[in-house]
Amino acid sequence: MTRAIGYLRVSTDEQQTGIEVQRGALLRYAESHALTLTSLAIDEGLSGGTMHRRPALLEALEDLKAGRADALLCSKMDRLSRSVKDFCDVIDQSRRFKWRLIVMDAEFDTSTPAGEMMISVLAVFGQFERRIIGQRVKDALAVKRSQGVILGRRSSVTPEIMAAISAVSHLSSFAQMANALNGSKVPTPTGVGSWHPMTISRILAKYSATLSIPSV
Repeated sequence: MTRAIGYLRVSTDEQQTGIEVQRGALLRYAESHALTLTSLAIDEGLSGGTMHRRPALLEALEDLKAGRADALLCSKMDRLSRSVKDFCDVIDQSRRFKWRLIVMDAEFDTSTPAGEMMISVLAVFGQFERRIIGQRVKDALAVKRSQGVILGRRSSVTPEIMAAISAVSHLSSFAQMANALNGSKVPTPTGVGSWHPMTISRILAKYSATLSIPSV
């Protein structure tokens, strides 16, 4: 039997009954379609606008990539994503890592000819959505520039910041360095937010040669 991970999601304005309704639908579908539900991935109180902020879904995709399951099963397309682009990204992963995506309400299964046809259609809309979003961003930035707005946060890597980075540069990873800087309440170059490993990596790549800071 095909091993499947069932995916369930409810947003902040939905009741707990929404999870139970989805769970029941997945169990009935699995039983009637020779699927073995190995686990249920549940994201509660999270939007369907983007899949990149849903830990249960991301963990399920990692399990599928690693071959610990053969299919991802969800009751409705909007439970998985309301973004065509994100939906197409999931489809692309299913094709690259050879697992099935099954969406019950759309009778969508990537292992069937009809599912393959739908992939092509969705890919077109996904590309269209990406281009529309990109154009909206460009238009919004153009308006801001025309108003004299200086875009982006000003970044200042001060000698004090470099000294702080140098003091933690003996640590074995950028993540450990970031944790140390945050723990010491060292301000970031922009003065807001917290330190991230990529920020330290970029600063070291740009300044370490001139300031003799050892690389990690």
